[in-house]
Order: sequence, then structure tokens, then C-alpha cells
Amino acid sequence: IPVTRVTWYGSQAFCEWRGGSLPTEAQWEKAAKGETDFTYPWGPNISCEHTNFRNCNIGQSVEVGSYPSGASPYGVEDMAGNVAEFTGDWYTKYYYENSPYENPPGPYKTDRIYTLVSRGGSWYSSSTYLRVFHRNNEFVRHSTYRNVGFRCVFTP
Repeated sequence: IPVTRVTWYGSQAFCEWRGGSLPTEAQWEKAAKGETDFTYPWGPNISCEHTNFRNCNIGQSVEVGSYPSGASPYGVEDMAGNVAEFTGDWYTKYYYENSPYENPPGPYKTDRIYTLVSRGGSWYSSSTYLRVFHRNNEFVRHSTYRNVGFRCVFTP
């Protein structure tokens, strides 16, 4: 079962302790869709064969790797559904309208940015939240959630 009920700070600290970091939004999205323009990591359509989301009526997270047919083009599993994932980026609505085209670093923390970005959606989410380009800013850094987890990235 994926790790959930960890704050963003706890997620960040764990990744740093392991020698990595939370992914930026750009890193997360690249891992989710590769070089494709897929709506979901596995392709254009969604079904319960690919992931665990609201329409599947499971009502909780399941074991990591339970949906191998839902892997991204790079073979990364669980990028959509099951549990949403914290990223290392702060949320601001219009950042990407003027950001660098390649590997945007994400907005800098300011007093006007209160939440962080999660990606991927969860078992509780509708299909809209599972699209690879969907950005969610409903989660705050000091709280824990039963449908939000994280993954770490490591630079070679």
C-alpha cells in the first residue's frame, strides 16, 4: 500500500534523507507522459483496467504496481489514480503562461502562494483529476491526507 497521511514537509524530508527530492511538476509530467501527448499515462482513454479511481468503486488505495497496464511510456507505474502525489512546486495560477518552455523550475515561494501542487489524482478522484496535465492545488503543506502520497526523484 502506498505511504499516505504524510505532510508535504515530511515527504520532502524523507526524499532528502534518501538523497533525492520531490519531483518538480515538469519532472512529474515527463515521467507520466514521456514524449507523447496522451491524456493519461497509458493513452487517451481511462478504465478500471488501468488505474484505481472513483468509478472503480474500490474506495481506498491499493497495492503499488497493481495496474501494470497503466504504466507510462517510460514504464513508471501509478502515475495516475490510487494516490495523488505531492510535487516540490508551489501553486500559482498563471506561472506557466510565461515560464520557460523546457523544464520550467516552478514558481518561487511568495506570500501569495499558499498551497503546493499535487498531480495524478487518487482513488477518490474523477477522471478529470487523473489527466497528466491536471494541476491540483487543494492540498496544504501542513496537513495529511489519506489519498495523497509522494514519490522521490534522484539525479544520476
